[in-house]
Amino acid sequence: MRAHKITLQAIWQILAPQIVSFFEEHGVDSAEFMRISEEPLQLKYFLQSENNLQLLSEFLEEKSKESPNFEFWWSYMDMILTLLMFTRGIRDGKWMTYRAALTKMLPFIARYDHGNYFRSLTAYICDMNQLPAEVEEEFLNGDFAVLRSPQKFSQVDPDHAQEWVVGISKGAGGLVGITQDASTVQRWALSFHWRGEITQKTYAMYGQGLSKTGWEEKLGRRKRDNSDENALLKVMQSFHLMDPTAPSSSVCNVATKDRATKEIQTSLLEAKKRGSDLVINFVNQRLIVQESSEKPVESFYAKIPKNSALTLSDLFKVKDTKDRKKVVEADRDVLRRLIVAFEAGRQIDLPSILKHELLSVPLSIAEMDGTLRSSEKASMIKLVAEGVECPNSINIDRNTSQLIIDGQALVNSIGKPATATTFGDLAAIFIDRVVHLGRPYARVDILFDRYRPKSIKSGTRCRRTRGAAPVRRDITSTAIPLPKNWKNFLALGENKADLARFLSQEVLQHVFNDIEVVVSGGLIHEEDVRSTNPESDVSSLAATHEEADTRVVLHAVHSDADNIVIMARDTDICLLLIHHFDKMTSSKVWMMSGTAKERKYLPIHEICNILPNVQKKNILAFHAVTGCDSTSHLATITKKAAWKNFNGTACQLLDNLGHSPLTPSSKANAEKFLVQLYKVNKDVSSGDEARYQLFGVVKKPEALPPTSDALRLHLLRCHYQVNVWENAHHARPEVMDPESYGWRLHQDEYIPILMTLEPVPKACTDILTCNCLSHCLTTMCTCKKNGLTCTKLCHRSHQCLNSSNG
Repeated sequence: MRAHKITLQAIWQILAPQIVSFFEEHGVDSAEFMRISEEPLQLKYFLQSENNLQLLSEFLEEKSKESPNFEFWWSYMDMILTLLMFTRGIRDGKWMTYRAALTKMLPFIARYDHGNYFRSLTAYICDMNQLPAEVEEEFLNGDFAVLRSPQKFSQVDPDHAQEWVVGISKGAGGLVGITQDASTVQRWALSFHWRGEITQKTYAMYGQGLSKTGWEEKLGRRKRDNSDENALLKVMQSFHLMDPTAPSSSVCNVATKDRATKEIQTSLLEAKKRGSDLVINFVNQRLIVQESSEKPVESFYAKIPKNSALTLSDLFKVKDTKDRKKVVEADRDVLRRLIVAFEAGRQIDLPSILKHELLSVPLSIAEMDGTLRSSEKASMIKLVAEGVECPNSINIDRNTSQLIIDGQALVNSIGKPATATTFGDLAAIFIDRVVHLGRPYARVDILFDRYRPKSIKSGTRCRRTRGAAPVRRDITSTAIPLPKNWKNFLALGENKADLARFLSQEVLQHVFNDIEVVVSGGLIHEEDVRSTNPESDVSSLAATHEEADTRVVLHAVHSDADNIVIMARDTDICLLLIHHFDKMTSSKVWMMSGTAKERKYLPIHEICNILPNVQKKNILAFHAVTGCDSTSHLATITKKAAWKNFNGTACQLLDNLGHSPLTPSSKANAEKFLVQLYKVNKDVSSGDEARYQLFGVVKKPEALPPTSDALRLHLLRCHYQVNVWENAHHARPEVMDPESYGWRLHQDEYIPILMTLEPVPKACTDILTCNCLSHCLTTMCTCKKNGLTCTKLCHRSHQCLNSSNG
């Protein structure tokens, strides 16, 4: 209670100047206001005037619209004021205050699932509003609470008084040790009030009577309260609590800046309203007697449903996911039935049926939850660098060399340092690492991803959360503490965008002695690019790219350095550099990977000398169709296996992928390239043909190639991604509409369209089975009725006469 009271007083100190300023803007004399505020009673009457109450209401409404955080903290203040009013009602014996406060508390009790209190207090308040006149008069005189001493503010409710008596009886001079003797217990109980009176008179005789001054009014307590209040005020001001100059767009944790989700924010801000609705509904359903039935609609003692109202603590709760294995087994049963029916000799139109996936999702390119299958793309670097020597160190001329750093990759390599407790500490370590890495170079470029709300990358980011519950945390200053769960923090795109902005600003404020540092992608505006050298012209690098991967290419193409080193661990960047190398003026381009102890430099220029031109031209298309972050991996086809087919004529099948427009012949060629990755005849050129040839041969549904329908959508997504990569050397490329290329917008998020045909043909009866207990000779048998023979999946505990073998 004391902590809440001091917090309330500290917040009032923050709000008071804002209220004075608002009143002054609306014609109230601020000097008069400040003079009155020194006298609590005068201030009370001043604020209770109709005009000033209206002004205060307008102030709260205006501030609440500006900042949900303000509205949240005002609701907290309102709750504490109610709690203090409730306490005062009991301590001072003010019946109306006590009853009003209890009524104001009831909606919150209902909202936050205190079911027993909610049930009992609702009936209690109704009863207290209908007291007999003589009882209500006694209560108005303060006789609803127990006065134990002449001290001010010392009345307690009867329950507390009874507990006090019980506690006294168990102490020294109490009942302990005499309960076995009934007469002794009676004498102790009957003489209790006399002994109390003797004790009081003895104190009075020696001048040691109880003081009428309440504990809260004593000088020592007041000094301590003021000291704690001022200390808390400083902390609140450092966190910009209710600061009009730093309004927050959502409710957040005042210390950590963890931001509430929309659902949690709504739950918190509407707690009182929703609780009031629950109280009204309870009274109408369980207390009011209906005229027609002469009883309430619902029993008073019926179970009260849980609300499970969301609070800030729910930010860290992980939702349980469904058992995917059960879902997979249920869907795979359709395919199993079809295989058994085929083996049983039923006349099945397989080519037509296999044009459908026979599952809720195409398992060869998607998971059961509808997300795209992720690939093992890291193996691509080994494939392209086969036979190329990757040294542990390189000799370069500092004056003609440039380092390009993938900012997020550097953040990931640093992780959460054991010595860092705040984001300011992390920024210092990040800058130290940049300085260390940048010593051999004249210029260092640090590039970050952009995290757009509507992006095809959102699916990838969701996969990387691994079931975690990411929490939004605002980085408003260097003093903001680092989150305990660093991976959880980085799982949210908004957090990474805020971190990129923060680190970019800290880097630009740092003084680098003899290194020019260029920052791009991480600043507030996506086209904003800045250099620590004010004389350096970096306007050609102002780009609209979403990914740091493509920004790397842009910076490399516009670089005049003889040696370029790219610090990144991303397969996409490696392949982009290979494809775009011919557009660069640099003679040598290296990709730095590995750790500080085991550093490796991948020579992009040497790889380009070895790879055939047709592979360099189509390597991005190959990477997309076999699986990258935004396209599907083929379930049973590895990158290594596919690479063996990526040569000669087969390689040319991907010529036009990524180059607008995507013609029917280009799609047909790309589809043929993919189906030839499966063990099918060379004349098979479509997914449907490949499925028909492999049906009954493969054992797992995901081993079947996708249908032509699913492959068409897969190739559209690949075309979109390759087109983005192909234009990486342009600062402001024209980006195609994802909704025309295998994606659809759902709740402000792009999700892949996996297929357009029904999973199973509507007219398909070939997979029917029966559960007959007789000989299956009548039309009561489902199989017999549809002209089908029974299979081993039918319930055949009897001698079936409708099977192919009799």
